[in-house]
Formats: sequence, structure tokens, C-alpha cells
Amino acid sequence: MPGCKRKEIMHSEYRGTSSVARAWTSYFDSLVGNKISSFFLVNTPMDVPSLASYPDFFALGITLLLTAILLIGAKESTMLNNVFTVVNLLVVSYIFICGLFKVDIKNWNISQKQIGNSTTDGTGGFFPFGISGVFSGAATCFYAFVGFDVIATT
Repeated sequence: MPGCKRKEIMHSEYRGTSSVARAWTSYFDSLVGNKISSFFLVNTPMDVPSLASYPDFFALGITLLLTAILLIGAKESTMLNNVFTVVNLLVVSYIFICGLFKVDIKNWNISQKQIGNSTTDGTGGFFPFGISGVFSGAATCFYAFVGFDVIATT
């Protein structure tokens, strides 16, 4: 059935959108000093295994907003996609250019003796956080990719 394939694609887009919306909520919450999570932990706590400790209304709002934009039409979706693509390119360019001024090759050769706290600062050398650091970085990149993919697919 032709409609079934479209339903599967739409459901996968919503799953991607919700996970990215949750990540955006965490980023925004950290920017405002964790006031959102503190408020909801006090006023609407949840004690359900495998779920968050509070309902994430901000992520729900983001998901509903993107759904509304999809319902409005393809032209508006495309315009939003273009805006987000330009913002993503500007952020990547900004980080890259700022990073060029901070490059210090000596940091790749730091010995264990020069590190104060190996728990927060790694173990020195080129691979300071080992495989768990790689997985942490990969998870961050995955959410960035899924976020871009949701916008591009929309």
C-alpha cells in the first residue's frame, strides 16, 4: 500500500523531531541556569521508570510548532529549512574560525603529570578521554545530524 510507506516515514520524522526537541530543551535550559528543569522537577515531578523525571513541555512546544509549519505548507517549510541551514553554516564557520586562533599543537602531547584531575581533564595525549570520550562525542554529533536531518526532510 502506498500510504503505509508514507506513514512510516512520517513516524520516523516525528521520533527524530522529538529527540532533537528534547536535546534543544536541555541546551536552552543550561543557558538559562537550569531554571526550566528546576521548576518542573518541583511542580510536576514524574516517577516512571524509563521516562524523564518531569514532563518536557518546551520540547512538546517545539514539536507542535514544527508540526504546524509542516501543516501550513511546503513553501513555508522550505523557507524554514533554508533559514536553519544558513544558521548551521554560520555557527560551524564561526566555531571553525574562532578555533583557528586557539590551536596549540603542544596540547596533543600533554603528559599525565601535567594534568590536575584525570576525571575531568582526561589522561593526556591525543586520546585523553579514551573510548568513552569518543562515544560521548559521537552521541553529540548524532543529535546534531538528526536535528539537521529533520529540518532537511521537513
